[in-house]
Amino acid sequence: MEYKNILWIDDCDDNDAGNIDEDILEMEEGQRDNMSVIQDYFYELAAEVCLIKEYKKALKELKSRNARYDLVVFDINMKEGIDEEDYPEIEETLKQMRVEVTDKDDFKEKAGMYLYIFLLNCGYPNERMIFLTGNGKHNPIEFLKKAHICTDARDGRDFIIEKSGKKASADNKGWINKYYEDAYYQIRRLVYKACEYWKEKIADEKAENIAFNQIYFHKEKAVKIEAAGFSNMLDRIELLFPVIKPQKPETVYYHTLQVASMFHEESADINKLNNDDRVMLKKYHQSVRNFRNWSAHNKFKENSVDGCLFAYIFCIALRTYFADIDNQFSIEIEAYDIYEKQYFTEEKASRIDAKNFKDKYRENWKRHFGKVKENSGKKGKSCLECKDVHELLLASGMCNNKDGNKMELTDTIFNLLKESMKREGELEELEDGFCYRVNYKWSEDALEEKPSAKMDEEKTKFFEEWAVNVFLLS
Repeated sequence: MEYKNILWIDDCDDNDAGNIDEDILEMEEGQRDNMSVIQDYFYELAAEVCLIKEYKKALKELKSRNARYDLVVFDINMKEGIDEEDYPEIEETLKQMRVEVTDKDDFKEKAGMYLYIFLLNCGYPNERMIFLTGNGKHNPIEFLKKAHICTDARDGRDFIIEKSGKKASADNKGWINKYYEDAYYQIRRLVYKACEYWKEKIADEKAENIAFNQIYFHKEKAVKIEAAGFSNMLDRIELLFPVIKPQKPETVYYHTLQVASMFHEESADINKLNNDDRVMLKKYHQSVRNFRNWSAHNKFKENSVDGCLFAYIFCIALRTYFADIDNQFSIEIEAYDIYEKQYFTEEKASRIDAKNFKDKYRENWKRHFGKVKENSGKKGKSCLECKDVHELLLASGMCNNKDGNKMELTDTIFNLLKESMKREGELEELEDGFCYRVNYKWSEDALEEKPSAKMDEEKTKFFEEWAVNVFLLS
């Protein structure tokens, strides 16, 4: 089942005060399907909504699985969602979180407000809870004020949204989008969708059928990573993303990548990707491997990472583990439609500035070349021995771990960019131990000036183009 990040608790009663334009034919034919109801209120985010109409079921979901959701929306009058026989159990469950029903006679009419207090006592942040009601604002405002809860709008986001007919009122049509303007919640949704998708996919998968094992541990006696090990990794990642936004989300992103890259260690022999048909595949695996190694050995200048860069490397890491080997970096796989497309489409793609790219690329290349040159004769290749950016990065990562020698986070994707600096001629060693001078020149055809990350362009180039985009934006 596809993960949904918004929980909506509403009995969908057509007699709500706000539902003044009922369709008689529709009522005779029975209730509309859930998705059409959800679309009336949540518009383009309708697919992200889990609708629960029964009060007892909603209580259970709030108590045991509230961390799954980053937004919870309550109806107030839940008359149609409460069975009289369930009331004793409902009352007892509310009491478990110190919520007492003070007036049993009108409980159903205020049932949503009790759910709000219940969830608040579960530790859920009140800024991620909303009332969507057709019964007016007066009652919930008075009820919540008695509990010393401020009901004023905050940062342009209304706390109580009124229904108008079978839709949110025209004044509030964009109400839901305001709760996802913050990049943290876009990234959290991406992370949860990705983790839940792959946990379900590999749940019953044999270890030998998981792509990562097929690449690195394909021999019969090789010790493979079981599906449970990967699932535990995905569970750990989800725990790093609380509902309430952390003070330093960039640090959370960094620690998440450390967990996401944990299996890319030296025991997984990356040289097995040296085959001609897997050269591009090796680049992506090496990017994840570089992050894992550099972060494990304190090679980075800082322990935080930009959100866009995080999202890109995170998606790459999951593909290296689970996506079919022959299609690991194509968008013609289900994972792209399930969680990647939404994030990368919403994230504004800039038009590639060829001059800006060239300047930044050359600056980075010179930095690594100079760093390796200063450390020549030590561990790793000398600068002149490095025939491409891939080898230069590996040599740079082995240099002395001084402040001036530490790696940038964008270095993680540097080897994914087209090889713009090319070495002319082969390195030849003379008898007296000296080497000929080697020239490195800019390849003018390395970058085409065009919009990046267009959905209709060549599908296999999507990740390549986004590497350039992230490199420029980060």
